[in-house]
Amino acid sequence: MIINDIVYGTVEINEGILIDLINSNAFQRLKDICQQGVPKGYIMPEQQNSYRYDHCIGTMLILRHLDASLEEQVAGLLHDVSHTAFSHLVDYVFGGGNKEDYQDSIHSSFFGSGSELSKILIAHGFDPTKISELKNYTLLEQEQPEMCADRFDYTLRYWALQKDMDFVNSSINAIRKYKGTMIFDSERAARDFAERHMVWQPERSGFGGLQYDMRVRWYIFGEALKMGIKKGIITKVDFLKTDSYVLNRLLMSKDQKILNTLEILKSPLKFEVSETNPKVILYSKFRYVDPAFLENGEPKRLSSVDPKFNEEIERYRELNKTGLRLASIEGIELPIDANASNGILS
Repeated sequence: MIINDIVYGTVEINEGILIDLINSNAFQRLKDICQQGVPKGYIMPEQQNSYRYDHCIGTMLILRHLDASLEEQVAGLLHDVSHTAFSHLVDYVFGGGNKEDYQDSIHSSFFGSGSELSKILIAHGFDPTKISELKNYTLLEQEQPEMCADRFDYTLRYWALQKDMDFVNSSINAIRKYKGTMIFDSERAARDFAERHMVWQPERSGFGGLQYDMRVRWYIFGEALKMGIKKGIITKVDFLKTDSYVLNRLLMSKDQKILNTLEILKSPLKFEVSETNPKVILYSKFRYVDPAFLENGEPKRLSSVDPKFNEEIERYRELNKTGLRLASIEGIELPIDANASNGILS
């Protein structure tokens, strides 16, 4: 199997287990699960979207690049297979937005006895239960702010879509495997990655930037989904299918309020913020990394050599806590649904 990836280029895969998993229905479903939450057609053209399918393959490829075991490559390939339609947006729809962990809570169910993935894994001599427990794989998953293959890939994938391939390629060349974890070969590479990882946080892009716009789109799209659930048009089980399936159910409902809400997203948004009198406050998970790097053969943490980096992290953590304080969105009365659960609202 030949894989042409925007981040890692052309890679040939010969292992039967990887080929069978990629070709499975459970994995192919990820081609219709958008990474950014709001699907194409409801974001601006500049807001590049990618899909869980590409991210999962990319995570496997960086593990491969680091000479991880085949078992860890398999776990990396499947680490996001349990993502529902619209990825982490459902955490806010279902009310757990601060942690963004709904996908984690259902991950093991995709590997249950008799499931498609379980049958493939067993046929190739792998233990489905072990593969489903991501804590077993230290290159693949680490608690924030540690580096891991998951964070590495989605950060590089974002910048590849922005066509900054110099940063992408330099990061791939600088990353190393060190005692079962990921480490950079220099302080400069670690700092570059940490800054780029954080720069797409809404607080870093400035009011009016694409990330602020995307956060408002999450709110609007999320409220349309909540309305659909409340009115019985869609159910929680539907989210185990695809973005297109859930979206089509909303569109075919002919519910005018839902359709009007979705229509707003097809054009540039105009919104205002107010520090003193917001009608809605939007929060998001704060993401950062504090990567390790090698200096004269010894590992060091970026924060341990640069107090200003620590100060920067704390400053933006505090900004994140304040949230985006929305006063108005042109064409929409706020809050969209005053009785909706407050996964996004505060």
